[in-house]
Amino acid sequence: MPHQHADPGNLAAFDDSLIDAVLSMTWADYRKGSKKAKVHLGFNLNQGIPTKIFITNGKEAERPFVNQGYF
Repeated sequence: MPHQHADPGNLAAFDDSLIDAVLSMTWADYRKGSKKAKVHLGFNLNQGIPTKIFITNGKEAERPFVNQGYF
């Protein structure tokens, strides 16, 4: 992409995904009878590399991470 556009600005993508938790992950609340963690990943599209990763309980929203400028 850098070859096609002289200055695309800072481009970032953000994704969060649920992953199954193991029994020892008691903090990973998702819903009754189910434990899941959530991975929040920021990706620098200009360089093609991940920039930040956060792991939270399954109920956490992605908005606080994006709004606070982590990505």
